Amino acid sequence: MVREFWITPRTRRAYQADMKDFMGFVGIRAPDEFRLITRGHVLAWRQALEERKLNGATVRRKLAALSSLYEYLCDRQAVAHNPVKGVKRSSVESYEGKTPALANSQARQLLDAPDATTLKGKRDRAILAALLYHGLRRAELCAIDVGDLLERRGDRHLLGSDVGRRPRPEAVERSMHE
Repeated sequence: MVREFWITPRTRRAYQADMKDFMGFVGIRAPDEFRLITRGHVLAWRQALEERKLNGATVRRKLAALSSLYEYLCDRQAVAHNPVKGVKRSSVESYEGKTPALANSQARQLLDAPDATTLKGKRDRAILAALLYHGLRRAELCAIDVGDLLERRGDRHLLGSDVGRRPRPEAVERSMHE
């Protein structure tokens, strides 16, 4: 079974760096040496990562990258098993509520900053309004196209999409109920 999913260039670079880190740690110099890796090697690497005081999310990503590589190798019968399976990963705190929110007055100041009498100012206000009202990330805003605008009962709605053009469930849900 071939798994298809979107990996951003940034994630790909991080995974490549993670694999170089692992290969350096265990001394892999040739691809066939991946067959010699045991669960003990993975456990030792995890311990070394934790001793380097890396945060839990980074350790999890590094182990996920290694596990993904071994799943790929297992699917192609290049290795017999995935030595990362069953290795406990650090718990990561929820990021919910950690991003400081803007107060209404701060959002109003942002929206009022561009000059509303110029075309550039109107554009900037529209961009800021989309970012603030929909909670979009920069990449999401850049990915918006005309097909993302919906009209329901005379009101226009933005069907937000996150990176990779996957529909954002909360945006779909919101637009359906308005």
